[in-house]
Amino acid sequence: MQVRPPMNAAPMRLILRSAVREHPGDLVVHEARWLGTVIWALFSALSLAWCAAPLVWGWKAAFGLAIGLPCAAVAALMQRGVARAWTSQWWIMRAHRSGLVISLRSALNRDLPVEWGNVVQLERHDVRRVVAERIDERERVVQLSFELATPVPPEVQRSLERELDPRMGARTHFNVRLVRVEQPDVLSIVWSASSARLAPGLQATLRELERLGYPVEREVRRVPSRGTQLASGERDVQLAELARSGDKIEAIRLWRETHGGSLLEAKQAIERLASRDAA
Repeated sequence: MQVRPPMNAAPMRLILRSAVREHPGDLVVHEARWLGTVIWALFSALSLAWCAAPLVWGWKAAFGLAIGLPCAAVAALMQRGVARAWTSQWWIMRAHRSGLVISLRSALNRDLPVEWGNVVQLERHDVRRVVAERIDERERVVQLSFELATPVPPEVQRSLERELDPRMGARTHFNVRLVRVEQPDVLSIVWSASSARLAPGLQATLRELERLGYPVEREVRRVPSRGTQLASGERDVQLAELARSGDKIEAIRLWRETHGGSLLEAKQAIERLASRDAA
């Protein structure tokens, strides 16, 4: 993999996706197609079954429409993304012996504007260690974390927030961010969660990264989620800061880690918190 570097480039920087030159020998990581396909097929089957219920059992089963029509709406919304996943070659990470690139943009958002850099380029010597982590069993999240020799530049975080801005029509895997910056010198990729999977598998990726010369820690760490690591007062301060900054996706995730409850309850709580701070 070769990238056309700008003059006076920093060791870690943002580049446009078009600046990445793909090489046949790269380790290529992409979003697994089968998970979204299975979910789409499930909603499609449920919508057909419930919408057909009145035809089979008469209007006594008309309540089935109340379930079938929302399922049909979800399936219709997912259909374009599923078709796109099977027809595109969208990647999340490409690695070579000399370095790697990580896309901040999911395939779900491939139609967003290309007005800003959304690919992080790392040289091989920027990566101090590659660690696989299993986050709090309740979350069922496994992520691959790159511990870096230098802090993640602020522009990377800003680009990531733009990628997730709902005002631009940005979408997530049911609130799962594929790329996270949760520590100043750590860039993490969510490898598997309840609504997202990457391919190839985690262990196969670790073996390939090790073969390419990256310092890989093969054993999967078990770590608590960020919400359980913070004391109660710290969580409240963190929630207030996230709500005030407009990062509602992360605020909702942290609120649910702390208090549980449904997505709607978390959304309403964060909106109340944001309006209270604004007042």
